[in-house]
Amino acid sequence: AKNRVARFRVMGNRTELEDEIWIFERRLLTYLSLFGFGMIAINAIAILLGLRPLGQVSRALALVREGSAQRLDGSFPAEIEPLASETNALIENNRRIVERSRTQVGNLAHSLKTPLAVLLNEARSLGGAKGQLITEQARAMQSQLDHYLQRARIAAQRDSVVFRTPVTPLLQRMVRVMEKLGERVRIGFAPPPAEIVFAGEREDFEEIVGNLMENAVKWARSSVQLSVAALPPVSGENRFALTIEDSGFQFQRLQPQIAAEAALDGLYVIRTSVPKEQMSSAEAVLNYKALAEVERAFRSMKTIDLHVRPIHHHLETRVRAHIFLCMLAYYVEWHMREAWRELLFADQDLERKKHRDPVAAAKRSDAALAKVATRTLKDGSPVHSFRTLLEDLSTIVRNTCEARFGQRSGSSFQMTTTPNPAQQRALQLLQAITV
Repeated sequence: AKNRVARFRVMGNRTELEDEIWIFERRLLTYLSLFGFGMIAINAIAILLGLRPLGQVSRALALVREGSAQRLDGSFPAEIEPLASETNALIENNRRIVERSRTQVGNLAHSLKTPLAVLLNEARSLGGAKGQLITEQARAMQSQLDHYLQRARIAAQRDSVVFRTPVTPLLQRMVRVMEKLGERVRIGFAPPPAEIVFAGEREDFEEIVGNLMENAVKWARSSVQLSVAALPPVSGENRFALTIEDSGFQFQRLQPQIAAEAALDGLYVIRTSVPKEQMSSAEAVLNYKALAEVERAFRSMKTIDLHVRPIHHHLETRVRAHIFLCMLAYYVEWHMREAWRELLFADQDLERKKHRDPVAAAKRSDAALAKVATRTLKDGSPVHSFRTLLEDLSTIVRNTCEARFGQRSGSSFQMTTTPNPAQQRALQLLQAITV
């Protein structure tokens, strides 16, 4: 029939539908996981295969550095081939530079041989002490030239610019030579279990070890012992230790005694006849340090401010009175300094000074350091030294003024300079002094 609505209802088991969806999701997750692990493995293999030529280059460079090869040998991929070629070119250029330097050294040595021969002949003809001195120095120069010429010839016969010298056979040969030179000294050598190689020229190693062994044989009493041992590598570099011991003069640092001396280094001992009941140990140290103020007082009295010396009095009573006045003046100055601490660069934290460690070095308070750094007080006025504050107060004067009428003098009056706030504060602090 037309114009009628038809409705259809489909019935089924919902659990079966959810099971099918769960199976699909599980399979999808499994496939995606396998795909992800596969991609990781493929990328890792590709990276390893791609970096393998760099490992080959690294091993080839190690052979060149050790002296086993002269250049980078082997076939490299097209991406690495330019790097290998440039490295070989650099090695070849370095070899040419070294050879040219050796040639120049040889030429220099040859060019100096003739002037040295002339110097020797002239020194022989000159004679005397000066001639002997010139002859000795010229022969020393000739010996050095012959030595380095011989080394240049030996090095020129080698194919590699990287030198490797086996240590054991060289030391065995040097032991045999030294035994003939020092027959009274027995020389022992314990070869290492594994071969040790010196990364350098044989002549350099012979010169180093020869000087050490010659000195040991010279000063040894009865025996010299050589030993060589490999050390743990540092930053990939192999190392070895060569030890030469002799039976001559030996010394060692006595570490316990050195530590005991270091613990007492810089200390001082203060002794006093005052009983402990009247003065504690801390007070003794503080009073000892306070002697610096007494020394400063005498220095001030003699040279800086009061100038006690020279004394131009001849009678004992006048000399005693003169010194008494100087001491009295310094006593007044001490009280003025104590009263003006807040205006000067001095430290105001006196309570902290009483409780500080008497042995430790004295430290100024933060407020005193701030005054030194800014050179101003909290109110913005400048910080003074004792001398500059006295100079500032010296501007306060008392003037006597007189009114005149023609030739006649009138009444007089006195006028005192009005002090500024800083001067007023200094005067108030002086008035507060109590003795």
